[in-house]
Amino acid sequence: VTGWVAALEESSAGRVVDVRLELTDAGDGTLVALMRERFAIRGRASGNAVPSAPELAGGTGRETAPAARRILRRTTVTAPADMTAFARVTGDFNPIHTSYNAAHVAGMDAPLVHGMWLCAAAEYATQKIAGTRILGWTYRMFGMVALGDVVDVRVERVGRIRGGGLALEVSCTVDGVLVATATA
Repeated sequence: VTGWVAALEESSAGRVVDVRLELTDAGDGTLVALMRERFAIRGRASGNAVPSAPELAGGTGRETAPAARRILRRTTVTAPADMTAFARVTGDFNPIHTSYNAAHVAGMDAPLVHGMWLCAAAEYATQKIAGTRILGWTYRMFGMVALGDVVDVRVERVGRIRGGGLALEVSCTVDGVLVATATA
């Protein structure tokens, strides 16, 4: 694994950090995956520009052509009542997701659902469309999901990939409020 900071951007949301990871097979050096993570460090805002938008569908660079929007799948997922099992699997024990005391200190009644849990649930819903193989994925969070919330997941075709494939947009809402989107 080789990792590096590809870019830093000062914005009104904070310092936006663009981190890249390149995973290669130790045996033959074959590229297995290129991962990109963008996050904002809040409280370090030194700019007033709106943060730039992430690359669509994981930045695969594949050329797309517009297509009529079409809903391909609608489903619901129920958020866990406790995030401890997710924390054990991922190793991310951020107390805002696992501790009622930490949630109270932050002014909330209960821990929040981990954003990566919702990302995984949205990606799984997308993969359940017959014949879908995801080549790139971009995920953005806009709101909080509470323990036990019912999340509506909608997968729509928004374009066609030149040479074959679909451009997809995934939206996640709780009680009609957008909490996350993804493109694939």
